[in-house]
Amino acid sequence: MCLLLLLTSCATALPVAPLCPAVPAVLLNPVQAPELGTDPSWRDVALYAASMRSALHQCNVDKEQIRDWSARSAEQ
Repeated sequence: MCLLLLLTSCATALPVAPLCPAVPAVLLNPVQAPELGTDPSWRDVALYAASMRSALHQCNVDKEQIRDWSARSAEQ
C-alpha cells in the first residue's frame, strides 16, 4: 500500500517554464540611416550609396551576432 502512494506522487510532472534569455540590448540598437540632403550633387549621391552600404553591412553583422548568441544560448 505504501509503495502505491509513493508511485502516485510522481504521476504528474510539475510544469517547468522554458528558460528564454533576452537578446543583448547592444545587438538590438537601431542602425542610423544616412540622410541625403536636398539638392544633392553626384558626389553626394555616391557618398550616400556608400553610407547605405555601410549601414546594411552593420545590420548584417548584428544579425550574425544574434544568430551566434542564439546558438550559444541553445547549447546551454
